[in-house]
Amino acid sequence: MAKSVSLNPLETFPHLTSPAHLAMADSAGRWKLAPHLRKTSDVLVRVSRRANSRTAITFPFQHGKSVLASKYFPAWVLLLWPDTRIALGSYEEGFACTFGAKVREMVQRYGPALGIHLRDDTRAKGEWEIKGHGGGMVCKGRGGALTGRPADLLILDDMIKNAEEAQSPTVLDGLWDWYCTVAYSRLGPTAPVIAVGTRWGPKDLFGRWEAEAKVGGEQFETVKFRAIAKEGDILGREPGAALWPERVPLARLLHIQRTRPRWFKACWQGEPEESVGLHFQPSQWPRYTDVGDAWRVRVGGVWHNYRKADCTIVHAVDWAQAGKKHSNRTAIVTAAITDDGLVLVLDVLNKHLRYEENAPALERICRKWGAVGSIPQGSGGVGDFALTVQIVASDDDMLSDAMAVECRRYWYIPEIKRLGIRSKGKIVRAQAGIIRSQNGLFLMPDPPCAWYEEVADQLAAFSGEEGAEDDVADCFGILGRLADEFRPAEDRDECDPILGALGFDPDAAPGYGGRVGDGGMW
Repeated sequence: MAKSVSLNPLETFPHLTSPAHLAMADSAGRWKLAPHLRKTSDVLVRVSRRANSRTAITFPFQHGKSVLASKYFPAWVLLLWPDTRIALGSYEEGFACTFGAKVREMVQRYGPALGIHLRDDTRAKGEWEIKGHGGGMVCKGRGGALTGRPADLLILDDMIKNAEEAQSPTVLDGLWDWYCTVAYSRLGPTAPVIAVGTRWGPKDLFGRWEAEAKVGGEQFETVKFRAIAKEGDILGREPGAALWPERVPLARLLHIQRTRPRWFKACWQGEPEESVGLHFQPSQWPRYTDVGDAWRVRVGGVWHNYRKADCTIVHAVDWAQAGKKHSNRTAIVTAAITDDGLVLVLDVLNKHLRYEENAPALERICRKWGAVGSIPQGSGGVGDFALTVQIVASDDDMLSDAMAVECRRYWYIPEIKRLGIRSKGKIVRAQAGIIRSQNGLFLMPDPPCAWYEEVADQLAAFSGEEGAEDDVADCFGILGRLADEFRPAEDRDECDPILGALGFDPDAAPGYGGRVGDGGMW
């Protein structure tokens, strides 16, 4: 980082000793120096003076990270080193610019005593410059351009807005691409990179840095503040102690830990995990690619194409039921079954619906997928194309007579197949899906769709215990039974070579290919 002002001003202006000192002086003591904020201020001072430092500081929600790191820290830097060009990035430009405006006000307030003034022609809150020194600040949202704006210091603050973005592969990949290309390319020869934020998942920006470091990439110093202390706490807290009990009491943290364990571990403890799963392991399933008129599967280094016109579209439905804990959630999982028994998961709806919304939702899905792989007009179809063969199935006790009658009112919904009930137990209901998935016969899309993360998390979390969310798992159990009936074992003498290459052993999968429920379908 460039240096154009000596540290002598500290004798006259003790509020410039550190970002924390500046915060306390500027707020007249209202800003509280909690232990984790004192530690953060010390880290910021240290790494801001170290060439090419790379630092990641993770916090739980509501623990004061942005005020210190995006307001007082850059103001402190510019008041001491006014030729520093600072770039601040966040999840959106408007949010980043609010801090740009606050830093500008700080420089205007404290700068004149140090001979520091803003240029009259650069007073925008998101981009401004210090007169005669060349330093200043530019603030951009994720994806914003930084062309022509070199940075002597890059600050990244909360690059993911919420859980929805955290579960979107498109957002996560876009963030990583922006960092690697736009942001990183603007770094000066000795520019530090400092990122502060909350962890969301193993593929957020912090997680990507960790993964890259393991294969020879840049090494980041990581400072992790857990909401609830564990052994070896960075602040020396006793295990079980809250990080900032005056702001977020321990009782509230324990409630979040109990009711939202996945998000607590990631966002509050800074320790996200890849969901693997006990019965379903969707992160380990093979993938397929949509290539237009076919779906492509790579097996043993060889690509196999499945024409859409040769596949059967199936919809497994788990209806909203008044007697279930999640009484107003309907799950519909759409898949394509190939002629050799693979199940390609195409679409998932898992949504809170009122009773009267169920049939229209199913009709829209059947309409959407009815033309996939369709054959030309003149083959017995309707309108401009012949509809793809579609099957809708539901467990018998999940489909009321009234709902069955209601669905008959919609032309695109075929007669719903009722599957006989094997058991009330959740594991038994899902067994056919579990068996097929563990044999590599369920395939997920590549690249992942918007629904993938939520569905993968629910499947991985499926335990079969009462009271747990099981709508999607039930649908995969139905898909497994449909695939079993679609490809009876007696119709072939030996395992298909593609299934064999995927690792499937029919002798090790009891129930595969057998007729289940109320008998065969075709």
